Amino acid sequence: MAMAPMCIHAFVIVAWAWSTACASQDGPPMLAHFRGINAVSFATSSMAESYKFYTKLGLACTYGGPSAEFTTFGSAGGPSGGDNSFHVNVFASSDFKRPTRGVWNKWGRAIFYVDNVDVVYNVVVGNGLIPEAAPADASWGERYFQILDPMGHELTVAKPLLVGSVPGQATFREHSELHV
Repeated sequence: MAMAPMCIHAFVIVAWAWSTACASQDGPPMLAHFRGINAVSFATSSMAESYKFYTKLGLACTYGGPSAEFTTFGSAGGPSGGDNSFHVNVFASSDFKRPTRGVWNKWGRAIFYVDNVDVVYNVVVGNGLIPEAAPADASWGERYFQILDPMGHELTVAKPLLVGSVPGQATFREHSELHV
């Protein structure tokens, strides 16, 4: 049995889902209703470096630490005292070969929605991290900036813009954003 083609636009960590479905060449549209992604996991060859980066990014460590084999960053309070809605997991892997510093590892991209992109950007820069560029308003209707973690994982920090604020922008529906 052939598997229907999938549409993957970006790896988005949000608390809402688009209502459009990708139509398969072989049949009806996919009907699964995904609401969001609770966690993303990244491999690291240096937990200490990854821990330092994600802490400087402004995320709270809710499990593990700089010398642990597995560390979780996420929403304030963590799984036991927070809202348990947002997690970035980092796991030590002796098989992971990081690229040259500052080079994308070709894995993909994780997109983190925040309340204010410029505030997060200022925190990131103030903590000594170097984003790829300053925040910008994109034609697809988001304000965003991108940054590579020490292992070459590309992260986008974004927020949807108000409908009509960008020429040619797609229409965005009301949604619940994660608070990072």
